[in-house]
Amino acid sequence: MKYFQLDQCSNDRRIPRICNASGKCEVRRFPKEREGQGDHVWMPDFLVAGATVLTTDFTILEDLPSRKVIPDKTCGLIVVRPDHPRRDFDSMAALGMIAAFKSAYPEWDAIEWDDLYVEIRDSYVQLRHIQGDPFADGEVVLYCEEKFCERLGQVIAKLRSPQPQIENGVT
Repeated sequence: MKYFQLDQCSNDRRIPRICNASGKCEVRRFPKEREGQGDHVWMPDFLVAGATVLTTDFTILEDLPSRKVIPDKTCGLIVVRPDHPRRDFDSMAALGMIAAFKSAYPEWDAIEWDDLYVEIRDSYVQLRHIQGDPFADGEVVLYCEEKFCERLGQVIAKLRSPQPQIENGVT
């Protein structure tokens, strides 16, 4: 079973109720005792707590006062956001996007999201290392790609493979 942790921005009680009904995952609500804490306070604890953080906060990483609060090893971060800003974007719209992703990628519950930053968008999925540059684009996989599942799996595998270390300009 996969575990997901909501943050303050996505802490709607309908999300766990609807997501947990499938029996493939458990979504946990943001704890009341942590409400009002800045992302830089709760995030270091939650990113290592055994559940991938799920949010609709588009700028969660960019807004951190320091990237040092992100642990070296994490359970991953998934951001659900529309391709274009929408006033009507709420948790129900996010649930629709999550359902579309799960339908397009049936293997979603077998993936280890550790150390990944994933954006689920209306028309594509974008992935990169969570410790990477928050302004970098990362890898984009379009839902309309003929072999979406295969390509997404390849990108995840590529991000999981050890990156060559560069010393004095030599790999």
